[in-house]
This record gives sequence, structure tokens and C-alpha cells, in this order.
Amino acid sequence: MSQSIRAPQRQGSIRFDTSFSGDVRSHHLTHHDVERVLRWPRCSDDLTGQADEQAAERITVSLANPPMETPDPSSILVITRETRNARHVQDAWRIYRGDLDLSRVRSAREAFLAFLNRYGLDLQIGNASRRLFTSCQVPMGPSGNAAVQLPDASADVDVRTFQLLELVPESAVIEVRIAYAVNETAVRSDLVRHELRGGRPSMRERRMILER
Repeated sequence: MSQSIRAPQRQGSIRFDTSFSGDVRSHHLTHHDVERVLRWPRCSDDLTGQADEQAAERITVSLANPPMETPDPSSILVITRETRNARHVQDAWRIYRGDLDLSRVRSAREAFLAFLNRYGLDLQIGNASRRLFTSCQVPMGPSGNAAVQLPDASADVDVRTFQLLELVPESAVIEVRIAYAVNETAVRSDLVRHELRGGRPSMRERRMILER
């Protein structure tokens, strides 16, 4: 059973990964939505086991359930790389409860695992295959390199991956800090359905909510 480690909140500036900034609207989010999650999360967990607040860098998942008064409520998941001076937003998704209800999960890590169970793809690293790799060593595969394979991803699927790993030839292992892959085609297919039936709040509704 995986352990959930609560991440101490760092107050550095919030920065957005360049590739994510291009996807934020297609994920039914704004930069302000993401900033609010990071400043006032319902829960936040360290995915890489760095519970020490003095650690140089942590990978953190944060969860919030925005108090949006719509007939189609949602949750927001945010993945960040956190240093002592800044939080870099790597990924973020809005998940509607009609697709995946995260309102009662016990931790942000549990929410992320549920998200990957629905939208994730299996990764092959060395001789190991799973949806999420965190803080582990895996034996090298026959090719003797650290290339990540996606055996179940078809050519017509848009895949978003995040991986931090290092090949250690002298030990014949791959040290993996984190690795996961998300089927963005499936994510956006669900989001479009909600947009068509009015689940996404208008900008006027967002302003009214944020001003309360």
C-alpha cells in the first residue's frame, strides 16, 4: 500500500510550464484557477517521498473542489515541481464528478491514482510496467537504456507524459523519481461533453464566485 506524505506548503512564486500554458483552456481551466488551488488546496501530497521541507525539489500533487455553483461540479488536480523559491506547474486538469468523483478521496495522492486509473496509460521502463512510477529503481531492459515505452498507446491518441529518471549503468538499474502518462484524447473527449451541456461556468459566473 502506497504511503501518502503531506507536502509542506511553500510560498514561492508560481510559474507555468510552457507546454502546459498552451493546454490550460482545453482543460477547462485558467491560470487563476490553478493559482487558487495551489494557495488554498483541500489537500496536497508529495509524490516523491521528500517530506523534508529543506529538500531541494519536490513533486507535489494538489487537489481542490471549487465551490462553483453549477449543475455539473468538478475537482481540480495540479502537479507541481517545487523548489525553495518557486512552484512550477507541470500539469493540471479539471475533472467533472459525473466522470470521476474525487470529492470524497482521503488524499491528493489517492485522487491522482484514481485519475490515472481512468485516464492514464501503462508505461514500460526497463523491465517494469505500471501507470505511476515514484521514487524507485527498476532493472534495465534488454536494450540497456532508459527509454520509456507506451505499449498501449495507439497512433491516434494524444499522450502527455512526465518523467524524471536517470540511468545507472554500473548498477544496471534505472532510478525513477516520477513517471506517468495521460491519455489527453480521453480527457478532452470527456471535457467537451460537459462543455456542450453547459457544465463549464461562464467567465461572468467565475467572477461572481471569486468576488464572494
